[in-house]
Amino acid sequence: MLVDVRTRAEYETGHIAGAVNVPVESIMAGDFGALASAPRDTPVWLYCRSGARAGYALPLLQAEGFSDVANLGSLQDAASAVSVR
Repeated sequence: MLVDVRTRAEYETGHIAGAVNVPVESIMAGDFGALASAPRDTPVWLYCRSGARAGYALPLLQAEGFSDVANLGSLQDAASAVSVR
């Protein structure tokens, strides 16, 4: 699952096709949005503007039991990584 952890406004200005938006602030508050019903072994790929917020969200999701979480970095880095897969 590809997750954009930027704000809703940032997400709406452009995001990777197929990505869901779960802002890091929501994750910090315990609202996991589209991730809430996902099996905890679902691969979760995070990205944001620079990779910093994705890096912050990663251990929070791991603490909630997600076992396969990766920080793809910035929107541009993530787009490149996804296109290679």
